[in-house]
Amino acid sequence: MKRVIALGFVCFALCAENAPLVETQWRLKQVAEEPYTPGKGQKKPYLILKAQGNHVIGFSGCNRLTGSYKLIGTKLEFGPVAGTRMACAQGMEIEMKFLQMLPMVKTWKVKDQGLDLFDATERKIGHFEAASEKEKEPEPEKAKQKK
Repeated sequence: MKRVIALGFVCFALCAENAPLVETQWRLKQVAEEPYTPGKGQKKPYLILKAQGNHVIGFSGCNRLTGSYKLIGTKLEFGPVAGTRMACAQGMEIEMKFLQMLPMVKTWKVKDQGLDLFDATERKIGHFEAASEKEKEPEPEKAKQKK
């Protein structure tokens, strides 16, 4: 019985599927070579690449963002990104780095529940992890519907 359970854990680890790039809430874990850990009570930055209209939405550390993206195979480019313009006591520094990273993205790779973004020189410039259902932030349009 112990062997069956052990084999089950091995298969779970090896058979895990990669999270899909599109329609996954990707939570920021690293920008350039700097790990990111949000402060207590601070909302976590994230991106969602929407399938419909190649539209990207998210939160950059202080403000919501919206824009476009182009995806062809492993090539990924973000178009102009717009955002709200609130000033925050926390999150402005990470927001600046997050927003500066997006136009530099040229390729991507998903492994298990992690997303790595790379620049034109194939240097990793960002790392994200797929949010579990429990961790997901409500999307702006879904949040409005709940009110």
